[in-house]
Amino acid sequence: MNKQTDGLNTLSEGQFNAVASLVSRANLANKIGFSYEGARDLYGALGYKQNLEYQDYKNQYERQDIAKAIIDRPIEEVWKDGFLVIEKSEKGNNTTDKTDFEKKWFELEKELKIINKFIRLDKLTSLGQFGILYLGLNDVPTKKELVKPVKMGNKNIKLNYIKPISEDNATIVEWELNENNVRYGLPTIYSIKIGIPGSTSTSSVLVHHTRIVHSAYDTLEVEYLGTPTLKAVFNRLQDLEKITGGSAEMFWRGARPGYQSKIEEGYSLEPTDLAAFKEQVDEYENNLRRIITSKGISLDSLTAPLEKPTEYVAVQLQMISASTKIPKRILTGSERGELASTQDRNAWLEFIKAYRVGRATPVIVNPFIDRCILLGLLPKVDYMIEWDDLFAPSEKERVKIGLDRARAFNEYLKQPLSIEILDPHKFIKFFLGFTNVESDMLLQDIDGNIVDELRLQEETINEEEIDNGDNK
Repeated sequence: MNKQTDGLNTLSEGQFNAVASLVSRANLANKIGFSYEGARDLYGALGYKQNLEYQDYKNQYERQDIAKAIIDRPIEEVWKDGFLVIEKSEKGNNTTDKTDFEKKWFELEKELKIINKFIRLDKLTSLGQFGILYLGLNDVPTKKELVKPVKMGNKNIKLNYIKPISEDNATIVEWELNENNVRYGLPTIYSIKIGIPGSTSTSSVLVHHTRIVHSAYDTLEVEYLGTPTLKAVFNRLQDLEKITGGSAEMFWRGARPGYQSKIEEGYSLEPTDLAAFKEQVDEYENNLRRIITSKGISLDSLTAPLEKPTEYVAVQLQMISASTKIPKRILTGSERGELASTQDRNAWLEFIKAYRVGRATPVIVNPFIDRCILLGLLPKVDYMIEWDDLFAPSEKERVKIGLDRARAFNEYLKQPLSIEILDPHKFIKFFLGFTNVESDMLLQDIDGNIVDELRLQEETINEEEIDNGDNK
């Protein structure tokens, strides 16, 4: 066929193919990794995969150290000290007595090891577009009935277990299509794979969304599908593999160089000599022989240049650090705790704080507790999540602060005129850095004793100075 028709114009086969090529190149240009209107396949040349899947991220996480650190280090820091679930009260939260809500949460957390499950869910959510927490409720007798919604207000309902499940083992099969429903566009039915105890096999079962807590990070237009944490840095992780793996290969080959054999001038190599020489080379390569004797043949070592990969690795780590917001020292584990610079430590703690506020609390903790309240597993109350203070001084720092305060206070007490120049109340608050509550507690002891003692010392010194003057 020599003609191609587009409905209006008739083109020759050559013209049609040219137009098709331009359209194809334009389409390629719109894809990531192509430049020069699709003429240059940058991703293909560099060996990057175009379309990444969950298994790609999982494989990278399981096999590469830096990829694992990107996921694990923030999550371990976020959850390491746990959190408190506190019932809000009009009278404040100063009481040490636990409320009924707080007691039931404590029992639920202890029984189901909830923090551990949250850590696993956090990792699975970070690896893929989403993760789910399957709620093992006792309200239905068979797996087939899990597709039914949970009946709210069932007083006999019990949460037997919770199970984190990855995107790879959870498929969304139905969505809410009613535009008047508050859940419009969200998943309603999941098909999840659950492992059979004592076997490597799995069974698929349809589950209603009321039995699942769905979590997704960095969502854009589709609120139930997030962005995998490793996606933005996946190419950099591949580059890091090339550099570190290539440097190891370079060292392996360079440390054991090859050899070039030369037949000496005027020597005729017999077949038996060649066979004997090859046999000796094989024995040498297999570490059976360390000396080669040959007649008429000389061996020259082939030197291979060895380059340090330090600078190339540093560039990749810097790019990864910029994208993930994890300081490079923390990412590589080269400096931890007090050894890390103050700037890196503060940046790291700010990142963890933002992670707690923007991810852990609204995406994992609150949805789970809200679901427990909705199901009647916890009393219906207003509550708050309280994390530990990341910027609070460490035990070592608190001891040092206490020592510095004690020394400053000791110097203040040594000078009899100090109390006339600066009131003890102000000294404790403004110079020692105590809060109002702490200052009031300290001043209860100071007012009755130390102030009088200081004044007595001052009067004694003045009297001694007068006596010495009279004697003169």
